[in-house]
Amino acid sequence: MADSKSLMGLNLSVDNDLIAEAVRESIIASVAAGLSNKEQIVSEFVKASLTERVLVEDGSKPRGYSSEKTCSRLEYVIRKAITDIAREEVMAMVEEQKPVLRDLVRKEFQKEPVQSKFVEMFMNSLSDTICNTYRTEVNVEFWKGTDY
Repeated sequence: MADSKSLMGLNLSVDNDLIAEAVRESIIASVAAGLSNKEQIVSEFVKASLTERVLVEDGSKPRGYSSEKTCSRLEYVIRKAITDIAREEVMAMVEEQKPVLRDLVRKEFQKEPVQSKFVEMFMNSLSDTICNTYRTEVNVEFWKGTDY
């Protein structure tokens, strides 16, 4: 019976080291080709991510077809950043002006129309609860607060 590695007297055996080297070079070439497009791949991924449509309210993905307002992720991130900065600045301004604002609010609460409105609201609330079949217990306490 003839050797399965020979055909008409020709030796068809291939060196395993030669095959391993060829496969290794092929893999290295494929990886190198993939890495040469790395910038383009990352660029496309970033572009797709930033142009993806998200909900205006919270930046989440829309749930299928809906009438909810959407915007691009980039627009959402910019809006959120501006909102956060504006909130921080307003809080800083309020903190700076806190004594002045406190005095203005205190003066406003001391005006007769405001006090009468408080009394009216209290009496309306009290009469509404008294008319209920539930029992009502009201405790009113006054103390001088220092943390205004």
